[in-house]
Amino acid sequence: MNIKNRFILIFVISIFVLFFISFLRISVGTTIINIFKIDKHSPSYIIVTQLRIPKLYNGLIIGGTLALCGLILQILLRNPLAEPYTLGISSGASFGAVFIVFLSILYNNNRLLSFLPLGALIGSFTVVIFIFIFIINSKYFNVNTLILAGVIINSFFSSLIALFLSLLSNKTHIALSWLMGYVPSYTKISPLLFLLIILITYFFILFYWKELDIFYLPDSYIINLGINIKRKKLLLILLASFITSIVVSQSGIIGFVGFITPHFVRNILPDQNFKRISIISILWGGIILVVCDTLAQFLPSIFGLNSDIPVGVITSLTCSPIFIFLLLKKSSNIIY
Repeated sequence: MNIKNRFILIFVISIFVLFFISFLRISVGTTIINIFKIDKHSPSYIIVTQLRIPKLYNGLIIGGTLALCGLILQILLRNPLAEPYTLGISSGASFGAVFIVFLSILYNNNRLLSFLPLGALIGSFTVVIFIFIFIINSKYFNVNTLILAGVIINSFFSSLIALFLSLLSNKTHIALSWLMGYVPSYTKISPLLFLLIILITYFFILFYWKELDIFYLPDSYIINLGINIKRKKLLLILLASFITSIVVSQSGIIGFVGFITPHFVRNILPDQNFKRISIISILWGGIILVVCDTLAQFLPSIFGLNSDIPVGVITSLTCSPIFIFLLLKKSSNIIY
């Protein structure tokens, strides 16, 4: 089977899986609801329409976006361990969120907690601006230096987060629940606007699909093709960082989805065509996150607990064994 036919087959299968998982997400949570026998005046109807369907919608967008950003950064940085948070965006967002919680304690004003997503957005944008300045002032685009800068940013903000967490007293749980990630039933921005921002950014990224197809090659070869590596990579990194910042500000830190999905997709679709890989990655990123969110709500109910597990915990627990399996299956050929 040639690669185009394989893509079509995988795309069709992915759509079927997506519909099945969507049905499962709407039906399963802390309680199991038969959506075919639901009364519009019952509490179950409110649970489905106001909680589960919005969480499904946001889960698909957030998971797909994280998978897309992970794919782009793994290509641009030529690093199999790259993910949306490699450059320190998550730590900047985390500090912004924790700082808002700290301000709510300092001024004894719980209404400030409603600005937590805004604080996360400002924190992540601060890191994006730093990345922009860093690349602009570099004579050459050095991937290893950029990754090292991301490590330093992560370490710096992690220290600040630890400092402020020690000062949060009785509101530590608020910050920790955000840091462990969640799929929101509603976002601070309009659901339609949330989707439009992601789609518009994705279409901008698709304008550079030819460059993304050849960024696997050595820089010397790309330069000979007349491509300005620094300018193109700068723009693509900023676009990926921008939508990562938007997502993180709404969902907190959800690890592994943006890391594991591109690896999984390359195993079922060994292709270097960015358009095809990105479409499948977006679909499976959404599927993986929705499955993990369903488990996060359903598992506590098995033990009679009326609480949710942070979805970031579930993604880490489930995706780690998957990656080890892929690593053992493909050995050193897992990435490219």
